[in-house]
Order: sequence, then C-alpha cells, then structure tokens
Amino acid sequence: MSDFNDTPAAPYLDPVNQAFLKQTTDSGAPQFEDLSVAQFRKLFDQLQEHKPIPGVSVTNFDVPFNQYSIENVKAYVFKPEGKEHEELPAVFYLHGGGWIAGNVQSFDSLCRQLTLLSGCALVFPEYTLAPDAQFPVQNEQCFTIIQYFSQHGASHGLRTDAFGLVADTAGGQLSPVMVNLAHARELKVNFAYQVLFCPWVDTSDATHPTRSEFENFTGPFFDTRAAQKWIALYVPEAKDRLSSLASPLLMSKEQAASQPPTLIAVSDVDPLRSEGLEFAKLLQQSGVECAMIRMEACLHDCIVLEGLRTSPTAQVAIRMAAAELKRALSGKTSI
Repeated sequence: MSDFNDTPAAPYLDPVNQAFLKQTTDSGAPQFEDLSVAQFRKLFDQLQEHKPIPGVSVTNFDVPFNQYSIENVKAYVFKPEGKEHEELPAVFYLHGGGWIAGNVQSFDSLCRQLTLLSGCALVFPEYTLAPDAQFPVQNEQCFTIIQYFSQHGASHGLRTDAFGLVADTAGGQLSPVMVNLAHARELKVNFAYQVLFCPWVDTSDATHPTRSEFENFTGPFFDTRAAQKWIALYVPEAKDRLSSLASPLLMSKEQAASQPPTLIAVSDVDPLRSEGLEFAKLLQQSGVECAMIRMEACLHDCIVLEGLRTSPTAQVAIRMAAAELKRALSGKTSI
C-alpha cells in the first residue's frame, strides 16, 4: 500500500539546525513577514546574544561620508590580540540581515572567528539600515569605507596591497558591487579573494520564483514572503532592481569577469539557494575561479546565527573560508 500523499515531506535538517528550528517554532514567535522592522531588529538581536570569543581586540572610528544627509560611516577593525600594532592583511566584512537588521554586535562571533582563523584584520562597515536609508546608499557607504582603507589603511595597521571580501545574505549583494564600482571608478585596489555565504544576488523579479524560492515559500524559518517584503524596503523602485548594482546576478559576463577568485557557500534549506548557485555559475562561465559549496541540511545563514553556527557543516565552511582568505592574502598559490 502506497504511503503517498499530497503533503510535501519536511526537508531534512542536521541535529543542530533541527533543534534551532524546533526552539524557534515552539517559542510561538511570529513569521518574519508579519514583523515590523523594529520587531525584526529586536528579534535578530535576541537570536544573536552571545559571549564574545576571546583573543581579539576591536577598535572603531568614523569615516567621513557626507552624502545623502549622512555625515559619517562607522568602521570597526578586528585584530588578533597582541597584533594590534602589526601591519596585517585586511578583509572587509559586509553583513547581512536583509538590509534591515544587523550591527557589529550581532555579527561579532563570526568576525572574531574569521580574524583568529585567518590571522587577518577584519574591517566591518556599519552601514545605515533600510528603510532608514535605501538603495543605493548602502552601496556608497561600503564603497567609501573600502576607498578610505585602500588609501589610509597603513595608518590603521593594515596592508593595502591586497584585500579580501566576505559577505553573507544581503551583504552578498553589496560585495560583488564593490568590485564592479572599484573597476568602474578606477579605484586602484586589489581584491585577492571573495567569500559569499548564502548570497542574495537578485532583487529583480519576485513574480517568477526560483526553485528554492518555491520550495521555501512558507519556510521553514526564513521564507520567500519575508524576502519579498525586505527587498521592497531596500529597493522600493522596481526599475532599480533591474540594475546590476542592486542585482549582481544581472551583471554581464564582462562585468562578472572582473570579480576576484570566489567561494560561494549556499544553504540547502534556503530561498536564496538557487540564485547563489546561479551566480556561481555566472562567475565560472565568465572565467572567474569560483568554488561553489552547498551546505546540506542547513537553514538560511547558518554560519552567522548563534543557534546554527555550531553545526559541523557551518564550522567547516567557516574554516574553509578563513583558510582561503589566508592563502590568497599571503600571496601563496598552492598548499
């Protein structure tokens, strides 16, 4: 007798991801799309409560911006303790949070871990969140930070001969754009490597869902409905979403060819999975050295969320990213 029915099977999740999903479901918290921006920010901060990883020093200062009625952008610099006065290779971390949430505190664990594993300094721009500011403000703020450190990094104990880029989710829209803006504006900066975790690279068309958007339309956890809501808060004008500055997946092969060697790691149970893999294919087809990794049995942004990042798969992905950044910024071409 067949046990076939019309109810789709729940996706398999590893024990850490399954426990996190059960905890969040049992808590009775509303779905993300039902939360106001303020409510989601509060929830995100609660999910990211943690004890800081020791062995890292953090400094911060304001970088002049003076655009869009915003005077400065705050930048944080993570360094291994004992190396505060050494000149270290630098990695820019462009954070996710759906463009509407996230700050240095909520991404502190991953920033500290990448700093310790890679031996690099990590620069974290705290850009203005949407809808307090909207596209393209965040692009310009992050570019200003990169431009500043490319010119003045030595005074902050950073090497300026080459930089790394790391981003997750919404930051995955910002990172490839930084490379293209630097190329278009003739900023003399060498991006040696790029890591994109669960990248959000297409804001253009919510009416034709990808396979992963269809599979995860109602979740579990982060779902397609929340994604559509947050895109509208970040890029309110539909015509702007057709720009490769908002949707890197739409860049030409010529533009894509300027991207540095890249590691793209997508989560299996995530509406962003399909577009992340498509972006990896675009880079590969454009001649870019791009590795694509699918983190099976994992939820969206498993490398960032405190309740998920302890999973074996997430930890391997983080160590892999740190190793590749360390190799690329050391100038080594082989093991």
